[in-house]
Amino acid sequence: MTRVAVKPMSGKAIEEFVEEFRGLFGLEEVVEFPVVRFAEWCLPKIGISLEVVDDWELDDAYAITETGKGIIKIRQSVYEAAVKGSSRHKFTLSHEIGHAVLHTPDRVEFARGEVPPYRDSEWQANRFAAALLAPRSLAMGLTAKQIAERFNISSEAACLRYRELHR
Repeated sequence: MTRVAVKPMSGKAIEEFVEEFRGLFGLEEVVEFPVVRFAEWCLPKIGISLEVVDDWELDDAYAITETGKGIIKIRQSVYEAAVKGSSRHKFTLSHEIGHAVLHTPDRVEFARGEVPPYRDSEWQANRFAAALLAPRSLAMGLTAKQIAERFNISSEAACLRYRELHR
């Protein structure tokens, strides 16, 4: 199996990137990030398209990102659930947005052996999604339960976010 790594990014660097990213679209103070509307209306402005595909087209994946083509493909069932407010699938879409904006082809390379978290594309995309949905400036000082409620994210994501914010 060929392993890939991405250019190193610390959790702090990802937080700062997301803060600037939200700011570019005037969304820095928005509590419940409108991820579906954002993907449909704002991503095309930066050259990224969202394609809703039949579930069978993605095999076991909920969504994939083709960074070289600027395309996020998402299963129809996952997209529809995100539209209805599913916290799990809003996170899925946010995660794919992270891949699309962080992992451009010039930032990806082949790797041998283990890849440390700060060079792992999945770790980076998860940190991006967490920061996009529950930004530090709006979540700091809240409990995990309050984070879940305020930002309408899953309890699991809120607990992870809480731990990230209090390291």
